[in-house]
Amino acid sequence: MKIGVISDIHANLEALEAVLSSLETDKVDRIVCLGDIVGYGANPKECCEIIMSVCDVCVIGNHDAAIIGRMDYSYYYDAAHMVLDWTKTQLTDRCKEYLLSLPYFHEYEGVLLCHGSPIDAQNFEYIFSIEQAKTIIPYFEQLKPLTLIGHSHLFKTFAYIENEVNDVLAQKFGLRKNYKYIISAGSVGQPRDYDPRAGYGIYNTEMRTFEIKRVEYNIEKAASKITSSGLPNAFAKRLFMGL
Repeated sequence: MKIGVISDIHANLEALEAVLSSLETDKVDRIVCLGDIVGYGANPKECCEIIMSVCDVCVIGNHDAAIIGRMDYSYYYDAAHMVLDWTKTQLTDRCKEYLLSLPYFHEYEGVLLCHGSPIDAQNFEYIFSIEQAKTIIPYFEQLKPLTLIGHSHLFKTFAYIENEVNDVLAQKFGLRKNYKYIISAGSVGQPRDYDPRAGYGIYNTEMRTFEIKRVEYNIEKAASKITSSGLPNAFAKRLFMGL
């Protein structure tokens, strides 16, 4: 089975549509979402409705949790706080009920899905550096063979074996026997690796391979909708830089 892996859409409709079109070309069998459907972008309702219709499984992200009162976001910086407040006014009751129903983690086809660290998932801890990855070593026995996460907006892969963890830098790679993996699956709607293209992944359950994919989308349109909605211009500008 080929599973399309998407994460951190952040209300970017243009990026989401481009990724879904690419996934159709890839002929994936299922699509899973690793959270943060909303936040930053101008189309939270539309993105939420699409995720509801196309994703076999979705877990909750920190922005999703903030919107429906499952997380305190009073400490967020002003611009992010403003977008979340605005997003609440845009979502339908059906979308809010959907976000409220999302789990913090979900096991799917032997793969653990969650937004941040799989250790105490509702705290949404980041794992994008080797130092952060090393904090998971004591939990090696508890790890699933593969854990897919989002949150950092970066593509990062960490391979664990007993008391050791290493970076995997390949764009497409096989999962080795006796190793366990945590893969951060980038971002559809707001990449932060200086590549502005929308990102997603494909996991092949039979071949046990993971592939990082990128696709162009209409950044100008997505950015202009952010500014025309009265949202902070910084969130529009960063789309062009992949930052």
